[in-house]
Amino acid sequence: MPEAEDALCRPEQIADIKPGQGMKVRLAALEAAAKAGITVSPPKQVSPGQGAGFLVQAGFNRNRTARIAPLAAGIIREVLVQPGDEVGKGDVLARIAMPEIASLKAQFLTAQARQAQAEAAYLREKDLLTRGITSRREFQEADAEFRAAASEAAQFRQQLLNFGLSVGDIQELLRTGANSAVLDVRAPLAGTVVEMETAAGESAAQGSHLFTI
Repeated sequence: MPEAEDALCRPEQIADIKPGQGMKVRLAALEAAAKAGITVSPPKQVSPGQGAGFLVQAGFNRNRTARIAPLAAGIIREVLVQPGDEVGKGDVLARIAMPEIASLKAQFLTAQARQAQAEAAYLREKDLLTRGITSRREFQEADAEFRAAASEAAQFRQQLLNFGLSVGDIQELLRTGANSAVLDVRAPLAGTVVEMETAAGESAAQGSHLFTI
């Protein structure tokens, strides 16, 4: 078959073909078309169906559509999906470096250390109060310090969860103490990636559109 007539060799010409024209397609065997269920017929003009015509607009179901945007400014380090990809809930779509995340992780680790110190002091004062060695006032002060430190640590923990970190991510942070600025952007629901407005190396402003699922 001449290359000029082969649609596999010259796919760029398909867009210029007028109705009724066409290019040849090479099949592996004579029976390939029949096995694939391919039939050929000339183009025909058909009349539209009877009835009233209406202007319509198609759109995604808002209850099953998610537009993913970063909660803080950062730099896109890696994009792991492409338009058309099927993703599950919680799958990583991209990784973004956020200075605010590194600062928040450091504050959380500091609050956790302060909570542990306050808890040790509280338990010591509780034991001393039981044995009548310390005063109730000193015990109450230690109790108040412990509650305040625990509340502060819980606040930073919730902020990390709001940014998309999982419970496992926070446990790993407590275990290693590595407060990396890179954050995984995860899919909030299962579906298909229908839009992607970012690429590795690009800056992302807070609230800017990255993906639509």
